[in-house]
Amino acid sequence: MSVTLDPTTNPIPAPGAILIQNENGHYNNLWVVGVDEPSKTMTAITNSSAWDTRRRIIVRQINPETGKEETWPKIPPPIDLSPKMVSLQEDGQWFPDNGRIYLYSRQDPNTVTLRVGSRSFGINTNHQNYLYIRNIAIFGANSAGVHMTGTKYSKIRRLNIWGTGALVYRSAIILKDSSYNTLSHNLLENNLGVGIAVYGSAGVSDYNTISNNTINDSGSSGIVVGGETPAQVEYNVVKDNTISRSNQLAYDSGGIYVYFSGEGNVIKRNTIQDGGTDELKSAGIMLDIDAGPVRIERNTIRNNSHGGIVLTESNHIIRQNTLQYNSRPQFKTAEIVFFPVNEDVADIEVRHNDFTAAPGRSFFRVSTGSTIGHNIDKNDYVGGGDTPFYWAGREMSFAEWQQDTLNDLNSTYQQ
Repeated sequence: MSVTLDPTTNPIPAPGAILIQNENGHYNNLWVVGVDEPSKTMTAITNSSAWDTRRRIIVRQINPETGKEETWPKIPPPIDLSPKMVSLQEDGQWFPDNGRIYLYSRQDPNTVTLRVGSRSFGINTNHQNYLYIRNIAIFGANSAGVHMTGTKYSKIRRLNIWGTGALVYRSAIILKDSSYNTLSHNLLENNLGVGIAVYGSAGVSDYNTISNNTINDSGSSGIVVGGETPAQVEYNVVKDNTISRSNQLAYDSGGIYVYFSGEGNVIKRNTIQDGGTDELKSAGIMLDIDAGPVRIERNTIRNNSHGGIVLTESNHIIRQNTLQYNSRPQFKTAEIVFFPVNEDVADIEVRHNDFTAAPGRSFFRVSTGSTIGHNIDKNDYVGGGDTPFYWAGREMSFAEWQQDTLNDLNSTYQQ
């Protein structure tokens, strides 16, 4: 996407900056990958098609002097999103315009071969039930490799899907308004959007099992569970999956991301690792806006850029997980983060987990107002800094954490 700011804007965000619109329930973000200073035009990557030229932009960018992510003053509208050739700065950058594709290449255009997908889906189940789909390779579908809509009692096994998800559903596999299905032992690699999405739109998506899948190098989240309303997505089980290097093109999400979901969803025995980049925040697991109570159990979550588990809602259970070396120093984050959006985060159970934090990093980051009703105990902590617990604006040692918050009275800590 090309983004051109008002000519008076100064300074212009540099490559690596994140542009955000988040007013009145409207949230989108862009990752800047190229800049033409004279024209105030940037090349950016986004998963959203809902950018509003009349809204202000928040800029977040790593300060090279401090190494920390900082927020700039808001850039006022208008912004121009019309494609511009000047925005193409490096090999491989491109944009579509009226049926044409403009691609930057140092090679002679006549020697460049482009593969352009012509189909939205590799497989479309279209309200068929009792299907068994297995041992198929799918490459280059524009919207989704597999589009399961209105489908029940079906199995998807041992598919190999790559290079999909540029448009619309942006997924390797999407279960839309589908129930009692099993997706297992699939290999999903190098897809532009989400690996697997369980989504409720006009109907419900419940009692699905997502298990033993390997999801590598997704542009967005590895697995997403959510819907138009919370009651549409309930009693789904996400288990025994391995998710590596998710959110390579997206900012502020998770290897497993849950939002607008009802009760009974379970996330267990997954390995979620190496999500995000130095510029793109990715939690191991993020339970976001209107995520109903979720059980997070026996997962291994390591080396994700934006914390191990990030919560914006209440009443979740976190038990017997292993969290290791999550959170990078440029972001204000920790192994577990309580970050309220609509309401304060309350009544979280965190018990019997094993934490290992890098030197100087934190185990918990709990925002002011989100300190009520938690059951945090019988955890084991290793590493971190001298004050690796953050509670309502205050950094604490382990002894202060126990004494002042009454958390972890039966837990262990070894620096």
